[in-house]
Amino acid sequence: MKKVAVAISLIILAFVIAVLLAPFVVDLNKYKPTIVSKLKQQIHRDVDFQDIQLTILGGIGAEIKALRIADNPEFSQEDFLSLDSLQVRLEFLPLLKKQVKIKKVALKAPSVRIQKNAQGNFNFDDLVGRNKGGAEPSGPKTSKVQNKGATDESAPNTPSPLLAVFVVKDLEVRNGKVLYAEQDKAPVVVDAIDLNMQDISLSEPISIKLGARLPEAQDQNFRLSGKVGPIGSAPVPEDSIRHKTEFR
Repeated sequence: MKKVAVAISLIILAFVIAVLLAPFVVDLNKYKPTIVSKLKQQIHRDVDFQDIQLTILGGIGAEIKALRIADNPEFSQEDFLSLDSLQVRLEFLPLLKKQVKIKKVALKAPSVRIQKNAQGNFNFDDLVGRNKGGAEPSGPKTSKVQNKGATDESAPNTPSPLLAVFVVKDLEVRNGKVLYAEQDKAPVVVDAIDLNMQDISLSEPISIKLGARLPEAQDQNFRLSGKVGPIGSAPVPEDSIRHKTEFR
């Protein structure tokens, strides 16, 4: 029995050492071309990042630094999204069963540019699978020619990549910024955004804590905290939203 205990202890020790050494021996940057290519195929936008590293502090995961996603070229040549870092942490136990479950996503200094053109189209319409006849998604285009009897695999009811947020348990945003612009109007900027969402789900209430600096304010002057939902696919009744909002 003593030998079994020693063997188990050695296995656990070896595993801990392997986890601690992993960030130093596993170079995820060699997979950067593949990662960038897959992202471009999914969102049909130019994508790039500076560095990607395996992380173990706070949970096994990865950190991407200096990520940028280009705007729809029909709107601008600027970035639609840029951020200092994106951290993704995975739940440990599901990994032992070869399952991937995201525990937390943390974004540091994300900046989002939202634009609306004269036709009423937004620069993110192509990202959410909505196109009103204005800007077409940039990037690779698939042929519309099909064999007789074949089905169109690019049907409009394909789930939006943005729905992936609902497979995340916790979401954290620090020092975010959103710029909103319409044609012939001055841009509106909301920054110093700090957001924390816990227990994200379509079927259960979501805990939310939000702070931001509204236009023309010197410091963060908006606060909201409480629970929202469940949102699901049905309308949210008014009494299902319990929050506290504060303006200063």
